[in-house]
Amino acid sequence: MKGTSFFRLFLGIICSSFLFSACQKGVSTPAELTKKYGVESFDFTFLSTKSHLSFQNQKQELGSNVDIRMAKDSLIWLSARPAFGIEAARLLIRTDSAFMVNRLEKSYIALDIQSLSKQVNFDGDFKTLQALFLGNVPPLDQSVTPEKQEKFFVLKQMYELFKTSMYVSRENKKLSKMAVQENDGMNSLFIDYSNFQTLDKQKIPFKVNAVANFFNQKENKTDQTKIEIEHKRINFENSDLSFPFSIPSNYAKKELNK
Repeated sequence: MKGTSFFRLFLGIICSSFLFSACQKGVSTPAELTKKYGVESFDFTFLSTKSHLSFQNQKQELGSNVDIRMAKDSLIWLSARPAFGIEAARLLIRTDSAFMVNRLEKSYIALDIQSLSKQVNFDGDFKTLQALFLGNVPPLDQSVTPEKQEKFFVLKQMYELFKTSMYVSRENKKLSKMAVQENDGMNSLFIDYSNFQTLDKQKIPFKVNAVANFFNQKENKTDQTKIEIEHKRINFENSDLSFPFSIPSNYAKKELNK
């Protein structure tokens, strides 16, 4: 299994999540969403998981055990160990940048959020990415009005370049699925949340499935990426949780091509 596969795997996670992001004014906070619509959000200070991540596109299908660590509103850290407990890649996402090291190829990628967002033609936002990892409803414009259905109430919002539809279960008050579609139909993202379990009286999905469709300008066709994250264990942590990350001086820098 080539080392570059893990870059594609991690980039798939990031780019798929950032596809949804947008810069908007007058947004509703999680507390306001709870008050207005009864939406329940998972809250934490520090979090760690033992998970399994699967990645599939037209060219390859991969799987890896991953450790995920998060510091609320500031850091997301991942370590991939595909076999024998040996780390193949490590990822660190900050509010303004993302870094990946490839142990197998002795290389790394460093991007600011603006450059990363250009990969999918949308603005990036760390809090939105964090919300999508946890199955929380991201910030919404305060003018959004829910559309009631039999099993869900749907929160729809239009932006300049794309539209979003978020389906909140009327049973457990949690985000169950969402769709993001670019207005010109070129790119789209669909996410399903399932296997909800209760931690410290809070419900969180232990399984996340995402399907991202990106238009490949070079080959003039749409490429599809499927990503599944299944958490085996999720723990609340204290302030001693570490996020070790360094780039060895002998690692070569690689550019991310769109």
